Amino acid sequence: MTDNAEYTANFAIQNYTITVNANNNYGTVSGGGTYAYGSTATLTATANEGYHFVEWNDHNTDSPRSITVTGNATYTATFAINSYTITVQPNNADFGITTGSGTYTHGQTVTATATANEGYVFNGWSDGATETPHTFTATQDLTLIANFSEENYDPVFYTVTVQSANNTMGSATGGGVYEEHQSLQISATANIGYSFVRWNDNNTDNTRTITVTGDVTYTAYFEANTYSITAVPDDEAHGSTSGTGLYDYGTTVTISATPSEGYHFIQWNDGNTQNPRVVTVTGNMEYTASFAASTYVVNVVANNAMYGTTTGSGLYTYGQSISISAIPNAGYHFVQWNDGSAQNVRTVIVTGSITYTAMFTGETYQLTVVPDDDSHGTTIPNGTNNYAYGEQVTISAMANNGYRFTQWNDGNTYPMRTVTVSSNATYTANFEAIQYTVTATPNNVICGATTGSGVYNYMDEVSLIATPNEGYRFDRWSDGSTDNPYVFNVTQNVTVMAVFVSENSGQGGEGDDSEGIDEVEKVNVRIYPNPTSGIVNVKWDGEQTMPMQVYNIYGQLLQEVPSGENVIDVSSYAKGTYILRIGEATMKIVKY
Repeated sequence: MTDNAEYTANFAIQNYTITVNANNNYGTVSGGGTYAYGSTATLTATANEGYHFVEWNDHNTDSPRSITVTGNATYTATFAINSYTITVQPNNADFGITTGSGTYTHGQTVTATATANEGYVFNGWSDGATETPHTFTATQDLTLIANFSEENYDPVFYTVTVQSANNTMGSATGGGVYEEHQSLQISATANIGYSFVRWNDNNTDNTRTITVTGDVTYTAYFEANTYSITAVPDDEAHGSTSGTGLYDYGTTVTISATPSEGYHFIQWNDGNTQNPRVVTVTGNMEYTASFAASTYVVNVVANNAMYGTTTGSGLYTYGQSISISAIPNAGYHFVQWNDGSAQNVRTVIVTGSITYTAMFTGETYQLTVVPDDDSHGTTIPNGTNNYAYGEQVTISAMANNGYRFTQWNDGNTYPMRTVTVSSNATYTANFEAIQYTVTATPNNVICGATTGSGVYNYMDEVSLIATPNEGYRFDRWSDGSTDNPYVFNVTQNVTVMAVFVSENSGQGGEGDDSEGIDEVEKVNVRIYPNPTSGIVNVKWDGEQTMPMQVYNIYGQLLQEVPSGENVIDVSSYAKGTYILRIGEATMKIVKY
């Protein structure tokens, strides 16, 4: 178990097979087929001519009969041949005698004889036959009369007409020319689906014996049998049917099945799938319409597959209760379903195919970007801002003058970087002051010493002190400053030289014999042009054996010219004063 859940078991009604057959060829059966549990099946046993239905194998003698289906079952109809009573008799026992009376089975041959007594003659049988013996086949109960009369009797004959009022419904037999007072038998036989009603003289005997007394007509009247047609649903909750009623034999009836909402028609109990369907009435019949719950597709999707996932999609039956849910991915949250419901997990009832869309949206997080100290540098963006989950943000760190960026608080050393927002986060840019090297040297270690050289942070205060040795005095620094101590704030690397001179020397300048900046004659060197806009020529008396260095006023070495070369290019320098050092001697170069 990981969450609340609901599981629905789906059931469908069970169908069973009803098998109906006959034990011989004496008749036919109907009503077999596939039926839903609890539905009604109507079984009918119809005997062939000359036979009759006896019973079913479960000893039930009803036909038609209705059964309630609860499982697969087989019903066998038993038929038997008909037995008939044949009565053979004279029209007058004094006139003669007859033989042939008895019980006969359907189709059995009957032999009837008529023997006249002395003084009488045989005139024929009531069925019109004139021979004796008279042979015929037993098809029904029958009274056969032998007609006798006195000898030398002058008979009178009359016409007996026997007819059907409607030959499509049935037929009538027994008509002919008969002797007066002769007895004869007439009968009416209904066709399948019809029944004999009466004769025109209102006699209702199907087979009757009459005595001829004159010309006469007997008309047999028939009527169509009425049968019950029943159309029912397998379950009234599943649907309804129409077409139930009483109908005459041979008429056509339309039956139909209308499913309830969420159901659909499958078939009738006889396997027929037509709806509506037309049936011809031939007997009492019951039709059961089978329905089944309709199946629908339920789709459960996310508005964006990157934002989250869903559960509950599938194929479901009408009315089924199902559970659907929305599971957001990291950085996202569920808002609502497309139908406005904000419930997650939720239960829905299936009434048709439908799509449920889970609406997800990204979480919003705070991203804070700041420097470790506002005096050290700045950041972009600066401060706290809101961003959507997954958004990519470029952050930058810019150092102020004299500082440099070292790293972010997470150890990343790129001053410009892209971060992906996944939670509230703070990025702090760490800066450190730039360190510069300050170098102070004497022009000659014999003359004196300096202090204050070292590594300093940006804007640190530096104090350089020049201490002359005995017999020497401090004259100036190589950048022209005469302060001692020389105090300044560091903004770059600095190299300066303390110029010491002999206590006995002058204050320096051209032509002076001191070891200062203007004592170029001591090393037999002169430079020209000076001032210059670019090229300085250095003239030596003799071979050039020492390299030349060019410094700015801060003591930074700008270039070094190897020994043997006598041209210095200062065209790229800014306007100002520069120091040329040759061995232990120094001199000024002015760039304009």
